[in-house]
Amino acid sequence: MSIIGKSIGALGNLTVVLIIIIFIFAVVGMQLFGQKYEEKFGKDMPRWNFFDFFHAFMIVFRVLCGEWIESMWVCLECAGWPCIPFFLLTFIIGNLVILNLFLALLLASFGSNVLIEKEEEENKIAEAIGRIQRFCRFLRQYITYHLFCQYKQRRKQTLIEHSADDTVADDQSLSVARDAVSYLPVPTSSQFEQSTASVYIASDPLTAGEKIEMQPMNTDFIPPPPPPSWEVVHLPPDCFSNTITKYFACCAKCIPQRVQKRWTYLRSAAHWVVEHRYFEWVIIISILASSTTLALEDIHTRKQPTFTEVLDVFDKIFTIVFTMELVLKWFAYGITNYFTSGWNWLDFVIVVVSVLGAALDLFGVADIPAFKSMRTLRALRPLKALSRFEGIRVVVNALFGAIPAIFNVLLVCLVFWLIFSIMGVQLFGGRFYKCVYVDTHDRVTLSENVTNRNDCLRKNFTWENSRVNYDNVLSGYLALFQVLGADGSLEMFMTEDQKKYYNAMKKMGTKKPTKALPRPRFALGRFLFDVTTSQKFDVLIMICIFLNMLCMCLEHYNQSEHFDRVLGYINHFFVAVFTIECVMKLVALNFKYFTIPWNVFD
Repeated sequence: MSIIGKSIGALGNLTVVLIIIIFIFAVVGMQLFGQKYEEKFGKDMPRWNFFDFFHAFMIVFRVLCGEWIESMWVCLECAGWPCIPFFLLTFIIGNLVILNLFLALLLASFGSNVLIEKEEEENKIAEAIGRIQRFCRFLRQYITYHLFCQYKQRRKQTLIEHSADDTVADDQSLSVARDAVSYLPVPTSSQFEQSTASVYIASDPLTAGEKIEMQPMNTDFIPPPPPPSWEVVHLPPDCFSNTITKYFACCAKCIPQRVQKRWTYLRSAAHWVVEHRYFEWVIIISILASSTTLALEDIHTRKQPTFTEVLDVFDKIFTIVFTMELVLKWFAYGITNYFTSGWNWLDFVIVVVSVLGAALDLFGVADIPAFKSMRTLRALRPLKALSRFEGIRVVVNALFGAIPAIFNVLLVCLVFWLIFSIMGVQLFGGRFYKCVYVDTHDRVTLSENVTNRNDCLRKNFTWENSRVNYDNVLSGYLALFQVLGADGSLEMFMTEDQKKYYNAMKKMGTKKPTKALPRPRFALGRFLFDVTTSQKFDVLIMICIFLNMLCMCLEHYNQSEHFDRVLGYINHFFVAVFTIECVMKLVALNFKYFTIPWNVFD
C-alpha cells in the first residue's frame, strides 16, 4: 500500500487521461448510436446502451474491463457495422494502452522505490561530505590570503609610493607612473574605505607637482542592473519562417518605423496576455464547461427545444472563445512558431471542427447524415485540457512515443493471427452452425435429438450460424481477437468440465511452496510444536472462534444484567483460550512465530 501511495502522483495524471478517454468515447457513442437504440428498442431498452451519457459512460467502462462482446452484438443489431470500429478502438486505446500503461507504472514503482530510497541515502551522505570538503577549502584559502597575500600587497604599495615621490620633477614621470601602475594591487572594498590613493599628474609641465587626492569610494553596494521591461520579456518571435522573411525582406523597408514599433508593441501585449495564468485558467474553465454541455446532450434533449437552444448557444459561445484563443496565439507566437508544437496542432484541429460545425448549423445542413460526424467530433474538445498540465503532457507524450513500438508489435500479431485464422478457416469453416428455436433463438436441448442440419429443418427449427465463426479470414480475425480479449474465449473451445479443470490448474499455479518451520530441540518445545501444528488443534481453535462469534451475535439492546454478566464470563473464557494458544505457539515457534503475517494479526 505504501508503494501504491507513493505512485499516486505519477498515476494521477494517467487517471485523468483515462477519464478523458472514457468521456470522449461515451460522448461519441451517445452521438452515433443513441437515436438508433431508441428506434430499435423503444421502451424495451437493454441494460447496457448509449441512450444517455450515464449509460454510455458505463458501457465504455465495461468495455475497458474486458466485457465488450455482448454489448457490441447488441449495438450491431441496432446500428450496424459502425459499432465494430468503435468498440475495437475503445478496447485497444482504453484497455490495451491506457490500463496496461497504468499497471506498468505501478509495477515499475515496486521495482524502483527501494533503489530510489537507497540512492537518496547515498546522495545525502555524499552531499554532507562535499559540504565538509568545501568548508575546508574555504578555510585554507581564507587563512592563506590573510597571512601572506595582504602582507605582499602592503609592501608593493609602499614601494610604489616612494618611487612616485622620487620622480615627480622628472619629465618622464608619466612613463614611470604608468610602469608603477602595473604593480598596483587590486584594492578591495575595505581598502577603499580605510585609505586614500595619491596620483601625480606629470603630462603637463605647467601643472607638474600638483597632487589630486581621490576621495574614498564605497563599493559595498553595487546597484543591480534595471530589470527588463515587459516588452523585452514578452518580445514575440517572427510571424513567419526565416525563408519567407528572407525573400520578402524588401517589404519591411517599405513599412514606416512607427508602424513597425506599434505592431511589435501589440504583439508583445498579446504575448503577455496568452502567457498570463489568468488567461490559462479562463481557457481551462471554458474547456470544462464545454465538456459539461457535451455530456448533457442525449436522446432526451431533442424532446426539449428550449434546452436544446440553450446548449446550442453555449456551443457557439465556446466556439467563439476557442477561436479567439487560436487567433490570439497566432498573433502572439507567429504562424510558424505556433505550428511547431503538436499540442497546438491538436487545438487547431479541434477549433476547425468546431467552426465547421457552427457553419453547418448556420446554413441548416448539420442534420444531413454526411455532416453529422462533424458534430460528433466536438467530443474531442476535452483533449484541449491535456496540454494545460505538465504531468498530463508527459503521460500523453509517453503514449505517443510508444506508438511505433506498439505498431511493430501489432504487425507481428497480425502476421501470427493470419496464420491461425487461415488454419481456423481450413479446420473449422462452416462448423459453427447450430440448431435453435425459432422464437427464442436458444440452442435446442439434447432431448430433441438433433444431430445435423436435416434433423433441425425437419423438426421446424432454425439452422443458423454462430456470430463468432471461422467461415472466412476476417471472421477468423474477429474470433482470435475475442480470444485475445479474454471475454468469452473459454466458451469457444472448452466444455464445462474442462473449464473446472482449467480453473483448478490456474489456482494451483498461484500456490507457492512454503518453507518448513524448524522443530525445537527441547522436550516441551517439541511437544507444543506437535500440538500447535496438528490439524486437530486448528479445528479446535476454529470451533472456539465460531462460538465466540456466536456469543458476540447474541448481544442485543436492552439485555438483562444477568445476561450481560454471563456473556462477560464467556468472553473472558475465550480471551484466556486465545491467549493460551498464542503462548503455546510462541514457545513452540520462538521468533519464527512473527514471520507469519496471520500470527502477527492474532
